[in-house]
Amino acid sequence: MKREIEKALEVLGITPPISLKELKGIYRYRAKNASEEELKELSKAYKTLVNFMEQYPFNFCEEEILKSFPDERLKRRFFSDPLWGKR
Repeated sequence: MKREIEKALEVLGITPPISLKELKGIYRYRAKNASEEELKELSKAYKTLVNFMEQYPFNFCEEEILKSFPDERLKRRFFSDPLWGKR
């Protein structure tokens, strides 16, 4: 699955993080001037990413994390975790 997502990102020429809205815009822009063969590849990549994003709708941007933890103590604990990186 990871390799499929990496390939889809490469085909569409994008780097995460990206929203569904941004993904749709990039797909439409790239599909406008694509040949039939390229369009098939772009469509497959787009569908792969959309399915993944809908299956795992988590957003770990700092803004979302801060909204998720109303308690300041939990925020400090989360951001000091070595897995997520120090703030």
